[in-house]
Amino acid sequence: MTNINTIILLIYLILYQKPIQPEVQAVSTPYIQLIDGNEEQNKAVDYLWTKTHNVDIILTFYGESYLKGDVVHYNKLKDGTIWSKDIGYCQLNSKYHSKFINSPDFQDIYKQLNYCIDVYTKAIERGTIHTTFYAYDHRFEKRITQHFMISPELDKSVR
Repeated sequence: MTNINTIILLIYLILYQKPIQPEVQAVSTPYIQLIDGNEEQNKAVDYLWTKTHNVDIILTFYGESYLKGDVVHYNKLKDGTIWSKDIGYCQLNSKYHSKFINSPDFQDIYKQLNYCIDVYTKAIERGTIHTTFYAYDHRFEKRITQHFMISPELDKSVR
């Protein structure tokens, strides 16, 4: 009789019991992507994301230069005299960063972005980010964010 009960129990388990499935959590990879960016801009976004995983820094630098290394802005006095220039991916000021700007490293996209990351990080630590990078306070404006696709989990975390 014991064998029959065992067989019946096995048949019941096979036919009517659902196997236990482990719960699978959907995992998405966070991303930020520039819409219609050129090769240089996409390279900068990819590098900054890989290096920092910081959406704020990408949006800030985009607001400064559109992530184009050849952007130059002239800072003028009231009489029109050029006081300084803001140059490159994060608009480094020529008065404060002349040594780096005049070095061969400035011409290398990755070395320049690393330098910019360092300037950004130090400005955050010192509490001077608002005056170091004008675009920091404007990074969530539509004129900047409309140029990016940002994954939902990142979009919530940066606001």
